[in-house]
Amino acid sequence: MKKFLKPLGVVLMTCATSISAAAQAQQYFCSVSSDTWIIPSEILIQYSGAVATITHGWIEGPMVRQVQVRGSGNRSNMSYTVPNVTGFGSARATLRFSIRHTRSNNALRVTVNPVEYNNTFTASGSCNPA
Repeated sequence: MKKFLKPLGVVLMTCATSISAAAQAQQYFCSVSSDTWIIPSEILIQYSGAVATITHGWIEGPMVRQVQVRGSGNRSNMSYTVPNVTGFGSARATLRFSIRHTRSNNALRVTVNPVEYNNTFTASGSCNPA
């Protein structure tokens, strides 16, 4: 009987871990108020543990980035870059996105810094669980 229970315990533990990981995956649809084309008006954030997939519309179609999540359970900070963006006259720029999602009130703050320029663009919004 003990020989049967030991493999069964391993299977149950594996199932519990899988269910726990699936239960931790969270998805948020965020609306952003901005007066600049650089900051997207809609952002989808999908959390899975310490990683998030960020999706938003962009000049040439959807932009999808998988990033590490930093911060506490209440506040998630994420950042990524988008190289070679046109729209600065005839020049191109690398854009550094920083996103802060405060989960307790579902507030969102987006900062975009064109690396080659002195400008910084910020906007705020709110998120809803999807």
